Formats: sequence, structure tokens, C-alpha cells
Amino acid sequence: MSTSYKVILIGETEVGKSSCFVRFRDGKFVENLVGTIGLDECTTEISFQSEDKKSLNSANIQLWDTAGLEKSGRLTNNHYLNSRGVILMYDVTEYSSFSCLSMWCEEAERYTNSNAPNVRKPIFFLVGNKIDCTQTEIEISEELSQAFAKKRNIPAENVFRMSVKTSKGFSDMFSAVAKCLSANMKPTVQHNKEPFAKALQDKGACSC
Repeated sequence: MSTSYKVILIGETEVGKSSCFVRFRDGKFVENLVGTIGLDECTTEISFQSEDKKSLNSANIQLWDTAGLEKSGRLTNNHYLNSRGVILMYDVTEYSSFSCLSMWCEEAERYTNSNAPNVRKPIFFLVGNKIDCTQTEIEISEELSQAFAKKRNIPAENVFRMSVKTSKGFSDMFSAVAKCLSANMKPTVQHNKEPFAKALQDKGACSC
């Protein structure tokens, strides 16, 4: 048996959550995604360096995308249930996507019962997407994102900036997520021992 850690992607529409999910699942960027409504999830094995940097470890990350549900206001506790990690994503070129993050934090905390006694809070990660844009287009500075993280008690090492389009910072972010969760959280679910690569061949898709 192998285990996985459930991680959810949340944030405003058009910040790149579904593009992030597709790159995580398929290893590529799709310019024009076809919109769908409903929860989407996929499990992938993510490698990361050990603390002594002498070996590679790995963890299965089960990533959940809202797949457009936030547009209709239909997100429910099913999306948040048993989450071990929460990726708060915003668009570095759109201040409005950044200003809504507190609302998303509060919703995640409410649905995950993270304030309930004896319930372990999920670990939050703050991720700014679209750093491939020009400096004149970027509205959210690294200092501003770090200040928000400090206010919400998100550790500085859990703050990232990346480009889903070019993949810059993408693998480093997920490796850090996998390393952090494997060190601090109990796994969410159990899967068959069948290797992920074989599951891909058999199903022709991710191990969803």
C-alpha cells in the first residue's frame, strides 16, 4: 500500500489553477483550456531531497482543482474534506486576485474545521503565478506577498512565485510541498501498490 497527501488549489478564477493542475497531471501547459464544472483530482509521485541532501525521497500528492466551481459558488466541504495542504494561488499581475486571498483562507479554515479541537490544521502555501509576464505588468511584489503570509501565519518557506506557462519554479514548489507534508502531516488516503507509471499505461490518464 502507498499513501498520499490531499492538496487543494483555491483562489480566484483566471489565476491559473486549472493550468497548474494540467501541468501537474500531464507535464505540459495548455494555452486554451476547455472549461468544465466539477471537482477534478489526480495523484502524482513527487520527489524531494532529504534533509541531509544525500538522497531523494518521494511522496504522492493528490491534487484537487475546483474546475470552475468557484465561478458558480458551488464549492462545498467535499472539496476541502481531509485536506493536508492548501495552495492559495493568485495572479501576480492582478491585484484583485491577491486582495481576495483572506476570504479564501477563511473559507478553507471553516470547511476544514481547522479551528476545531484535536483537528490538525492543513498547511497553507502561498503561490503567485504568471511571473513570466513583464515587470511592468506585475502588480504584486515579493515583499507584499511575504507580508500577507506573515499576517496569515504562513511560514516564509511556504511562499512561492512561479510560472505555470514556462514551468519556472513549478517543480520546486511541488517538491517543497511534498517535503513539508511528508515531514509534518499524516497521509490522507491509501492507494493500491500499483506503480504510478503502470497506472498511466493502463488507464491512459492520471491515477484519478
